[in-house]
Amino acid sequence: MVYNDLVERVTGVSLYQEWIPPETVRKMAAELVVRSPEELARMWVGEDYTEEHVREMESLQQHFLICARRGLGLIGWW
Repeated sequence: MVYNDLVERVTGVSLYQEWIPPETVRKMAAELVVRSPEELARMWVGEDYTEEHVREMESLQQHFLICARRGLGLIGWW
């Protein structure tokens, strides 16, 4: 699934970059985890979100948290 619109809306950072440095990833993770997975799912697909959407948002949050904790940046690929 494509998460850029949601991630950009929540964090102000587009995933469509060649490189996102670790300090930016940490800020993005912080912005994502202050919202519940249900809130993110609603922002992503609207009021008709399902438990599967919620699980995807939990995974998205975990991805960013892991990257932030390990001091990782993100390399763009699209």
